[in-house]
Amino acid sequence: MPIFAAEQFSILLRQARDGSSEALGALLEAFRPQLAARLPPVAASGRLDAAELLQDTYHAAIRAFAQFRGNSEGELFVWQRQIIHNRAINVAKRQAKRQGPGGQAVSLSRQSSDSAWQDMLVDDEQTPYTSTSSREFTALMQQALGQLKPKYQTVITLRYADDKSFAEIATITDQKPDAVIKTWRRALKAWRRAMESLGLSGG
Repeated sequence: MPIFAAEQFSILLRQARDGSSEALGALLEAFRPQLAARLPPVAASGRLDAAELLQDTYHAAIRAFAQFRGNSEGELFVWQRQIIHNRAINVAKRQAKRQGPGGQAVSLSRQSSDSAWQDMLVDDEQTPYTSTSSREFTALMQQALGQLKPKYQTVITLRYADDKSFAEIATITDQKPDAVIKTWRRALKAWRRAMESLGLSGG
């Protein structure tokens, strides 16, 4: 369910891009409950301080807002989810290093389910890279995903990380289901090209 009315969101987004810190703060802060409800596994399990992670994500989003290219509420939410996921991974890595060889390492190869992110890459019959190691596979997928257009990032993340149906994605992104499916297929093709640009080939 949308947080803002469509016109209100458009106005706040335009003001934020024009440099209004108040509008940007209002936009980002509004998503905090949704982000808190879908924390990365390492945070949801209690291994990271959730409140600190959310606040860190908020400030990181402010600093990186100029890089946001989307125009919808769904795209802004997905963009922030990518930030919170990356922040969680970085913090967990630092914690694991501080613990030393005898410490309990934090698993970073899992997402919202045991195979959620890898599922996104084998859902299409032509999708390659299924033999790459789990950790490397996930890291490369994330890097490739960040190279895609915002609308491609949105449909992929909503489809796989959030386990949304095409009908649900259509509602969130204000599109028809057929249009969502077309975007999803283009997104997977773009993802494969991005993976290839990182030095991997299918097979």
